[in-house]
Amino acid sequence: MADHVLIIGVGAGIGASLARRAAAEGARVTLVARSERVTGPLVQQLQADGVDAAAVVVDAAYEPAFTATLEQVIAERGAPRLVVYNAVDPTPAGPASTLDPEGLTMALETNVTGAVVVTNAVLEPMRAAGGGTIIFTGGVLATRPFAPMTSLSIGKAALRSYALCLHQELGTDDPVHAVTVTIGGMVEPGTAFDPDAIAERMFDVHARRDRGRLGEVAYDGPVPAPA
Repeated sequence: MADHVLIIGVGAGIGASLARRAAAEGARVTLVARSERVTGPLVQQLQADGVDAAAVVVDAAYEPAFTATLEQVIAERGAPRLVVYNAVDPTPAGPASTLDPEGLTMALETNVTGAVVVTNAVLEPMRAAGGGTIIFTGGVLATRPFAPMTSLSIGKAALRSYALCLHQELGTDDPVHAVTVTIGGMVEPGTAFDPDAIAERMFDVHARRDRGRLGEVAYDGPVPAPA
């Protein structure tokens, strides 16, 4: 049976690029998003190309519904070989001195807590199925916070810490590898931070033989081809 790739937080950028990259590998693809605005047409396109693709609508910020949805996906489509947690909430905007506590708390449900929910749901099924990779989409704000985006800076820093702690816990012997891919710039097609290039790097991280040693991979643009 083809590998199952589960992508959480699918928009028109990295999430869509990951879906197409997974399809190119012949994988079964499950796309999770808050709405079907992107995933609906994308799944139709993938299915028309003969890909086993499905879209699921759920908000990663709402733990009970999110957990139930992930459990249902695994029961119906099997344990994933690759999971990418790409969900993000950039709100509320603004500096630290005026940050809304309630807004920050709600954003952290998506930016951090959702990642914990995913790990709790997929880790044992992935182990039982032989292992795989959990990738968390990180960002430069995790290490270089930016005052006008204080909430997201906090979220990315916390996500990075969680991913690194999980990586330390799993170590090199666990069949499941956890890693954060820290993107060093603004994601934009046609630039060094093109979502297709980022998706390619994530699949490279998943396929790497020495992947168990890597808790964080910095993405600062495509790796030049050897001369």
